[in-house]
Amino acid sequence: MKNIKYSIIILILSLIFLNKPIYLYANEIIIEEENYNDVITYANQFVGNPYKWGGNSLTKGCDCSGFVVQIYKHFNIDLSKKRNSTALRTVGKKISINNIKKGDIICYPHHVALYAGNGKIIEAQSKRTGITNTRKLRKNKIITIRRVL
Repeated sequence: MKNIKYSIIILILSLIFLNKPIYLYANEIIIEEENYNDVITYANQFVGNPYKWGGNSLTKGCDCSGFVVQIYKHFNIDLSKKRNSTALRTVGKKISINNIKKGDIICYPHHVALYAGNGKIIEAQSKRTGITNTRKLRKNKIITIRRVL
């Protein structure tokens, strides 16, 4: 009965403040699937913008970890203490490749990206290419997949 009350409170508050439903089920928060799409829709706005090593600006330039940190900052998820690709390997929950969803953080050796769906990633790729959404997910190179939503 206690969980039902908390679930209703969380649902009402999420609708009021986020305009999106969030559910509590078996003591875990479940976020609607559309929120994963929102992350990628937001991230896609910055495709074509420049890459800048150590940068944190989605418009003036960011590196791969800065890109991920700034995208999630928009959704009120603070990853700023994990400001490099190695540190991002420990955020959120570990996810298997079979359960990957849009918005999951893909950690490669010395690189990090977001899963964009349909086998592709969105990333601050390099100084030459900037922020892109055209590269395929390289399954054989993945160190870990993390979910923070």
